[in-house]
Amino acid sequence: MKMKKLNRSKLDDMIANENQENAVNVIKFYSDTCPMCIHLRDYYIDISRKFSGINFCVFNMNRGEGIEKKLGFYGTPTICIIKTGDNHKISVMPDPDKPSNHTWYRSKDIIQFIKDNKD
Repeated sequence: MKMKKLNRSKLDDMIANENQENAVNVIKFYSDTCPMCIHLRDYYIDISRKFSGINFCVFNMNRGEGIEKKLGFYGTPTICIIKTGDNHKISVMPDPDKPSNHTWYRSKDIIQFIKDNKD
């Protein structure tokens, strides 16, 4: 599955829920210089194949000054779900209790986060 790359304008519209259809958007916030972000890439793609009807997106934090404060997170990688439309909701995946030294998040934890927050 191809990841949709979000630009700052599209992300700001999602956050503000401006002109948005009903959708569930899973977003991986990453940085080009973050080794864990790079290692998480293939796992994120695999996870996206397990869900239908959900948009999987990526956002490069090199273009996101202030987004982390707006959404309440402190580093990359970060996974977030933004539900747009009638049931607007923003959920940021909490830091893991036992992070992976390789990818920070574990696939099973991302899958559970999506299941818990998609409806």
